[in-house]
Amino acid sequence: MRLSKRLATIDSFIKPGFQAIWDCCCDHGLLGMQLVEREAADTIHFVDIVPALMDELTAKLTRYSPTQGAAHWQVHCIDVADIAINFQQRNLVIIAGVGGELLLRFINHILAAQQQFANINKGEILAELEFIICPVHHTYKVREGLLEQGMRLINEAIVCENNRFYEVIHISKQAKHRLTLTGSSMWHSGQPQHHCYQQKLLTHYQRMLNQNPIYYQHVINRYAQVLAPPA
Repeated sequence: MRLSKRLATIDSFIKPGFQAIWDCCCDHGLLGMQLVEREAADTIHFVDIVPALMDELTAKLTRYSPTQGAAHWQVHCIDVADIAINFQQRNLVIIAGVGGELLLRFINHILAAQQQFANINKGEILAELEFIICPVHHTYKVREGLLEQGMRLINEAIVCENNRFYEVIHISKQAKHRLTLTGSSMWHSGQPQHHCYQQKLLTHYQRMLNQNPIYYQHVINRYAQVLAPPA
C-alpha cells in the first residue's frame, strides 16, 4: 500500500521492539495496516471514534490479514483518551491528523492514567511510553504542553504535503535529547522548503501580534533563529 508523506515519515520513525502500537485517530487505518504487514509490534491497535470506519476497517483487516487475528491487531471504536494501555509493556502511541488542543488533551489523559497506575502499583517497573504525533496546527502550543509534561525528543521532521507543512515529533520522557519549542534537528538550511515553512510561520505569528504582543513577539524571535538566511 502507498502511504502519504506524513504517514511514511511516521512509519520510518518506528523501530522494532514495541509490544503494542496504538494508531489513534486512524481513519481508514492505512498506517496501522502497514505496521501489521511488517510486524512492527506484537499487537497493533486501531483507534477511532467513528463506528462506520471501524466496521469497514475490521472487515478489511479480517480479509487481508486473516492469519494475524485479534492477537496481533485489535480495533477499538472509542475516544483516544479512553484507551487501556498496559504500562508495563513498551507502548507507542501515534496521534496524527488532529488539532493541537485535542492532541494535548489525549496525551494528558494517557499520562494521567500512567501516573495513576504508578500510584496504585508502587514498586512496579513501568516500561517506556513513546508518542509519535503530527498535529495539523498549533504545533508551538503543542510543544509547550509537551515540555510541561517533561517530554524529551527522539526524532522530528518537517513534512510538506499538498502544499501544507507538518511536523512529525517522536517523544518520550526517557529520550536523550532536549525537546525545543521551535524544533532543533528537523531544520536544514539546504532545504528550500524549510525556508518556506519558516516564512509561513513568521507570517502567521506576525498576524497574531495584536492578540498578545509580548507572547507572540517571543515566538517570532525564536522562529527567526531556526535557520540561517538562504545564500
